Amino acid sequence: MGRDTWFYKLDKIKAREVLLPDLKDPHKLPITFKKFCYDRKWISSKGYEESIKVISEDINQINPINLFRIIQYVGLTIKPLEKQSTLDKYGIHEILYLGRDNAYAFMYHFSDLIIAQRIDDNYNIKQELFMIFVNYIIILTLEFVVMTHDIDDKIKPYIIEANRLKKLIKKEPYIQRALTEVVPDIYKQWIDYENSTDPDKYNSIEFPYDYWICELAYGFLIHFIEIKNSIKKENTNIIIIDSI
Repeated sequence: MGRDTWFYKLDKIKAREVLLPDLKDPHKLPITFKKFCYDRKWISSKGYEESIKVISEDINQINPINLFRIIQYVGLTIKPLEKQSTLDKYGIHEILYLGRDNAYAFMYHFSDLIIAQRIDDNYNIKQELFMIFVNYIIILTLEFVVMTHDIDDKIKPYIIEANRLKKLIKKEPYIQRALTEVVPDIYKQWIDYENSTDPDKYNSIEFPYDYWICELAYGFLIHFIEIKNSIKKENTNIIIIDSI
């Protein structure tokens, strides 16, 4: 079963000054945002009014459904290759995309952390709460890189940075659990699949698809450290659009 998950950081100034006038433009072609929303009232009956109001105040408070509607609308008004640069101009910055098995694996751990931290299951979350998830994934992938990958010059600086983070947060209960329970369990799964002689073994990987976090740890470690560094000094919520 397919799944696509996008993570966005937001710039309220760009959204108010650049995005808002375009969404309110009564002559926008090929369709105005107001008509676009009204044609899709089955999604949300007040999508246009809610979006205009929240962007006027602070886009960080937007409902993920309304953000998804805006992104869909932008896609209709520009050439496909211009979509990401246009969203950036509007203050909507994609920081992570996960597809299929990766989406299931990472969102399984994300949901687990939400429950552990007693956070409401709301995919508009504060930056500091999202950082818990980012730190968690950095520690997981650090351990897997060291155990399963060759250490080359490209990854060394990221390992150093991740180890520095590990020293700072290793006493946090969620990190202790990751190191003592989650990492050994996922690593065992990875070993079992790697040692299997079944020619169809990769198609038999089952939910929550943790094998891929271990197998692709090299790239994920780099990417999540870059995410951490890109948002740690910004005042932004993180909006998660999760499509199953």
